[in-house]
Amino acid sequence: MTLQEFNRKFIYKTDEDNFGRIEHWQVLQQDAQGMYIGDCEDYALTVQKLVPDYKDWDLWFCHTNEIGHCVLRKGDTILCNQCKSPTELNIYKKAFNAEMKFKFYWPIIKFKMFQASAQRFFDKIGL
Repeated sequence: MTLQEFNRKFIYKTDEDNFGRIEHWQVLQQDAQGMYIGDCEDYALTVQKLVPDYKDWDLWFCHTNEIGHCVLRKGDTILCNQCKSPTELNIYKKAFNAEMKFKFYWPIIKFKMFQASAQRFFDKIGL
């Protein structure tokens, strides 16, 4: 899959609207209409998994207009659901009033995804 193909099928929806909670990290699966529905970290994780050119990009946390946001970063280039194409870091910072905070390491990412899976399980059994 190319980035352009994925972007055509991506619909932004907050975790709160999608799942009724603030955070729910996941690699997106297509819905019945073939769309991928999720928020910024879902976008980044899914692009990283499905689009070969982005497999070695790192997941970063930043603030855009003082709101937490996840992006993919490689060197001085950013990709996220807001810009939807590789953007130079300086341009991204100006366009979105962005401040890069820290890189997520895989143990943290896996833990966040485990939390989401566990929550789905507990929701399913009514706990």
